[in-house]
Parts: sequence; structure tokens; C-alpha cells
Amino acid sequence: MDLKREDQSAILVWIHLRNLPLECWTVPSMSAIASAAGKPLYVDQRTDQMKMLSFARICVEVTANQSRVETAKVTLKGVSRSINIEYEWFPIACPDCNTFGHNCRAPPREKPSRCTPNTRQAICRPSRQTLIAPAQPVIPPPPPRWLWMLRFW
Repeated sequence: MDLKREDQSAILVWIHLRNLPLECWTVPSMSAIASAAGKPLYVDQRTDQMKMLSFARICVEVTANQSRVETAKVTLKGVSRSINIEYEWFPIACPDCNTFGHNCRAPPREKPSRCTPNTRQAICRPSRQTLIAPAQPVIPPPPPRWLWMLRFW
């Protein structure tokens, strides 16, 4: 068995198409608009049944070398409209490797500093004053007097 980390050059991402006109709530129209963000694959059940008309939710395949699109232009009956595209999640993409999950151009993270003999006592071992005492058991308050009187009725 060979365990290799494969390069992830394409991922599936859910997008929301905001302010989508009713004329565009068809499969060809939504597919054409979503293709600005990537390759359209699926719509969710609410979008398919037109149960929530505030946005259309579409799953698209996005490649790492693609730029992230925020709006799509649509022309309906001679009027140009802008459709907002929102991504539910979008991972970091490396422009050099064309893969997701890292960025070669990002500066390396600083490694956490190790304890030195002088700071070990203060940092690595908390003093007794900072220790949290175990919680005391909670005793419920006594019942109100009128509840006691109800027992005899």
C-alpha cells in the first residue's frame, strides 16, 4: 500500500446566487450563471422545488487556477443585471502549484518558542495561585413555603 498525498486541483463548493430573477429559475439559466464560478453539478432540494427564492444554492466544481468570481452579468429583455455569487466555503489555493490547501508564497509561520530554564517556571508550570479549585457541589434551594402547603390539600 502506497500512501501518497495527492494534489487537490479541483474541489466541490456550494455557491449562492443572490437576487436571481424569476425568469432565471430554470435549469439552463441557473447553469449558465453558475458556470461563471465553475462547472455546475447539482442544485439542492429547496432550489429544485423553488421553496426558498431568496437565493439559489448550486454545487460547482472549482479548479485551483480559477479566479474567484463575485458577480455574474445577466441580460434579460435588454436590461443588464448583476447576480451576486457567494461561496459557502472556499479553501486557500496556491497559484504556483495550482492545488488547494496551501500557498507557497505565504510567509512561513513562526515556530512557538521553547521554554528556556529562566522562563520554564513561569510559563510551563503554573503557580498554585492560578490553579482552579474543584467546583463545589450545588445544593438546590429549599422549595417555597406554598409548595409545602400543597401537600396537605
